[in-house]
Amino acid sequence: MTDKKTNVPMSQEKKHKIGNILAVITVLLSILVPLGFYGGTSALFWFLIIVNFLFGPCCFIAYLLEVKRGVFAYNEDEE
Repeated sequence: MTDKKTNVPMSQEKKHKIGNILAVITVLLSILVPLGFYGGTSALFWFLIIVNFLFGPCCFIAYLLEVKRGVFAYNEDEE
């Protein structure tokens, strides 16, 4: 994984920081989803709609950027 600004690989410290942030987000979401069921399916339904509308296009754009980088390119030396 490289930093886009300088094209230098990320340091272990930066990778750990990103990993910790994503772990906290995962724990929060694992608490919020059951609370959505407890509070009523309407709240959970709206939460999932909003998350899908936000992150669906983000994932699609990230996918297109990876394709542009040539992630799926076939090289004969990589067999």
